[in-house]
Amino acid sequence: MSSNPEDIMELHWLFDMLQHIDVGLVVLNDKYEVKLWNSFIENHSGVRLVYC
Repeated sequence: MSSNPEDIMELHWLFDMLQHIDVGLVVLNDKYEVKLWNSFIENHSGVRLVYC
């Protein structure tokens, strides 16, 4: 991964955008286990994702 400050800023911007869009985003692994979801899913499901 690049340590270029512009790349890091862009990555932070992308993560922020994904957390604040008004649609659900869920990331699954190859075993169909939930690895990540955005705040829209969290707010509308009533379930908080716990990272291990």
